[in-house]
Amino acid sequence: MWVVVLRVPRGLGAAAAARRFTEVLAVTWVGSQATKVLRLGLAVGMAPAVDAGLTWLERALRLRGRGQALATAVAGCVGVALVLFAGVVALWS
Repeated sequence: MWVVVLRVPRGLGAAAAARRFTEVLAVTWVGSQATKVLRLGLAVGMAPAVDAGLTWLERALRLRGRGQALATAVAGCVGVALVLFAGVVALWS
């Protein structure tokens, strides 16, 4: 996984900022296309493990259904992402 955090230079100008945004968007799109088959394979391969994890979560927390288990898992992932983002922002400041 590649993570790049860059400071935006002040006084860059609208045209230069738009050009830099376009460059970042192009690199992101190319990276997404280059890894598409790999991501599909990983998703198909991990499906049974994810299903088992949701079943375990449903039983462990006594949830009413698979939808609640999925919502709980997604909320947990979003929570972890927010904590990590807040940590990066706090360390970067």
